[in-house]
Amino acid sequence: MRKLVVPFFLFCQFAFVRAQEEAFAVINDKDGYVNVRKEKSAQSKVLKKLNNKTIVFVYNYDKSTDGNWIYTDEEGYIYNDRVRWIHKFPIIAKGIAKGNIIVFEGKEIQVVLTSGKFDKSKHSFEYFKDSPTGIEVIDDQLPYGTDGKMPTTEYRSIEVNIHGKQVSLPKDAYNDLYEPTFLTDHNSVYYDKESDILYIVANNDYADRPYKVCWQIEKGSYKDRKVSELVY
Repeated sequence: MRKLVVPFFLFCQFAFVRAQEEAFAVINDKDGYVNVRKEKSAQSKVLKKLNNKTIVFVYNYDKSTDGNWIYTDEEGYIYNDRVRWIHKFPIIAKGIAKGNIIVFEGKEIQVVLTSGKFDKSKHSFEYFKDSPTGIEVIDDQLPYGTDGKMPTTEYRSIEVNIHGKQVSLPKDAYNDLYEPTFLTDHNSVYYDKESDILYIVANNDYADRPYKVCWQIEKGSYKDRKVSELVY
């Protein structure tokens, strides 16, 4: 039998990537809020306070080098036991792709994501001053996923049925998000049963300007979203 030999430097690279966390988390502190600090120290300057249930995006957390402090998109550090990682909540079901639709069917929970072709005749545009073909603004909003190009696809709807209650996410929860990656391994739904909060996470890294988005539905009502552009 032939043995697979992995070069040591490749093994080290793989181990380094696996050791890092780059994902969404939610504030969870017994005091009801957490301090965001300038440096990795409890004595460092407090930049702001974030209330419980606030979603943050954590950049490249590696416990072996960063210790107990995580750096977030709030431009500061948070002690790592003051958050819960969203991807560690139970997943409700694996998504099933049906063309431009992804369906998640769990126990008493269903989530349906729908995309469609982008129709430029239904949108308004503003262009970069130094690049007349580069799109800076769509419908008075800065777009995600386009990198100045004309979008080809967009979200059409996000529907949730949880414990018999139908929830349609408002258009402003997704109408600035373009080029969604409609693959089942790029979309997940997690449920925090204790707090009755549903999290829908989309990793749209096939977009021209990759980004991740997390939508939060609490007690059967849409609450918030967090979008983070990815840097490779």
